[in-house]
Amino acid sequence: MSALTDILRNGGGYWPRPANGPGRALAIPNGARFRIALPADDGRERPSGGPSDRARWRGRRGAAKAEPPESPPVAFVGGACRNGLFVLDEDAGAKSARTFDTIAAAAEAAGARGDLFTAVAFLVGERWMSADALRGSDAMPWNEADELALDIAAAAIRDKLKEDGETLSPAQVMRKAADAVAGFPYFLDEARERLAWK
Repeated sequence: MSALTDILRNGGGYWPRPANGPGRALAIPNGARFRIALPADDGRERPSGGPSDRARWRGRRGAAKAEPPESPPVAFVGGACRNGLFVLDEDAGAKSARTFDTIAAAAEAAGARGDLFTAVAFLVGERWMSADALRGSDAMPWNEADELALDIAAAAIRDKLKEDGETLSPAQVMRKAADAVAGFPYFLDEARERLAWK
């Protein structure tokens, strides 16, 4: 059994790599903290509680000789993975935390733009690491066969649910797929065979 299926079976979330994308998929442990970097000057308050340094600089009179700061401080929206779902922290304007099936949906709802793998970071030990750095092929203790086995199992589960007229959330499908891969060697054998024929 791989670390990938272990994390998902224990309530972790899944972030598949894009088709033909670099690196590995991410399995985010249950309870893991994440933060989403927001674009500079998006109109939101900065972590200091006021407007960005650049906006303050523009508002100053008599600052003709002063140079604006090189880059304004980055604002973040925080959250955590809980039972395969991605929950954004409550903020001053929200009455409750917002929950999403995927980290990509959470990042987009928070206002991230561009490459989400660079906008999202996870707390690993005591430091923040971008999703882009984490998905590096040497960083994850699983390989392409483990990911493909999970994808094959998830596709089989979705087909069965559709046939039976049932629905499950993406997080529930991935947990069932992880259980299937852990319990039935067929999925990993099929994945290895498909990769051998590439």
